[in-house]
Amino acid sequence: MEAKRKVSLEAVAKPPEKVSRRRDEILQVAAELFASKGYEETTIREIGNATGILSGSLYHHFQTKEEMLHDLLKGFVSMVPEYRAIAGRGEGAKATICAMIDLGLRTSVNNPHIVAITVHERKFLARTQAFAYVQTAWKDMSAIWYGVLQGGVEEGVVRGDLDLHLVLRTINDLIAAAVDWYRPGGRYSIDTIIATQIALIFGGIESRAG
Repeated sequence: MEAKRKVSLEAVAKPPEKVSRRRDEILQVAAELFASKGYEETTIREIGNATGILSGSLYHHFQTKEEMLHDLLKGFVSMVPEYRAIAGRGEGAKATICAMIDLGLRTSVNNPHIVAITVHERKFLARTQAFAYVQTAWKDMSAIWYGVLQGGVEEGVVRGDLDLHLVLRTINDLIAAAVDWYRPGGRYSIDTIIATQIALIFGGIESRAG
């Protein structure tokens, strides 16, 4: 009897790739709602309605709304080792800053809803212990960026009369701003935007000697 039941369950089980696709679809919808309405204001029922799945059926993919947010934030947190790897290449400050701008902008425009969530929900994430790792990721990325900018000052390619914390905030704001208006296949390619941002940034922070 048990063997027959096992066969029956396996027969109706969805293929792993179909389950994975459905899970990704749910995450995409959740990301859009979290970004537009706010994480705390979005309900499981709204996510279910938007994906065409009954709320109860969502639990086959995610146990909680919090689990969805953890999954979405993986892309943001993964930038820490990527930035660290770029900084560790030893290519010089200017080349390193350019590569980091490239990474930041490409990641941001490819994941616009995640950018919105990490920025708009920063207070919620900071006060919720389960998401303490996000604040750690922010600090780690800032430390990596600051170290590279400081290295640029020491190399003579970044002006030494600027507050580097403010420079970093300005760079981050410039990168994040592109998320609001960039459209794939639009008037400006991502490569053109990156080149323009680099030109603007270095036009303001690069020393004459550099």
